[in-house]
Amino acid sequence: MAHFIEVEKNVELFVEDIGGGQLIVFIHGWPVNHEMFYYQMNELPIKGYRFIEIDLRGFGKSDKPAFGYDYDTLAHDIKDEY
Repeated sequence: MAHFIEVEKNVELFVEDIGGGQLIVFIHGWPVNHEMFYYQMNELPIKGYRFIEIDLRGFGKSDKPAFGYDYDTLAHDIKDEY
C-alpha cells in the first residue's frame, strides 16, 4: 500500500508498504529513489516478507522542501515513523 507520511509540517515522505511477515526496510542512496528496489518489491512479499520502501525528502514522490538534507534530519524522518 502506497501512502504519504508527514515527518514535519508541510513535509511528507512517500512510503510503500507491501506484504506481511518479517520486516525489511529499503532506503535509497543519492540520487535515486524507491524505484531502484523494483525487483525486490515484487519478489520479497511473495517469499513472506513485509517490504517497506521510502523516498527520502527531496527524492522521488516525496516533498522537496528547501531545507533538511543533512543526515541527522534524513535519519530523524525515518526514525519517527519506523
